[in-house]
Amino acid sequence: MIEKIKVFAELIKVRIALAVVLSTAVGYLVVNHAADDLLVWVSLGVFLLASGSAAINHLQEAGQDASMERTAGRPIPSGNISRPVAMGIALALSLGGITILWVTGGWLPALLGLITLAWYNAVYTPLKTVTPYALLIGALVGAIPPAIGYTAAGGGIEEVNLL
Repeated sequence: MIEKIKVFAELIKVRIALAVVLSTAVGYLVVNHAADDLLVWVSLGVFLLASGSAAINHLQEAGQDASMERTAGRPIPSGNISRPVAMGIALALSLGGITILWVTGGWLPALLGLITLAWYNAVYTPLKTVTPYALLIGALVGAIPPAIGYTAAGGGIEEVNLL
């Protein structure tokens, strides 16, 4: 059981997801100067969404990971989790995260979360093997979570400066 938890934690890149939650909380606390139930829900939504995005990333890079000694032990190339199971996890986490953001934070935080997921997995990930400038493109992914927290707490998008 412990081994399965370790594989799951690696699939969802739990440390990175927690860092994303922290940046979301900072954005939230800029508007609402106290931690409350809404912050907990928004943080959960972002954690699930970041975790789902990480699982999608593992699916995208499984072929490359299998060919490199450093990454061959990751969950999918190592065979510790199958592609269909990883896809189910990725979809469930991503949809759960978007739903929680929509229901608790509103349409704007949910939309920003969806944009982050799409930008990371459909734009940044494919480009990072093609050009070193992908790092600049990927920086936007790190700028959006605080905006999710900010807008969920009631801050206006017109006040958010992502760049």
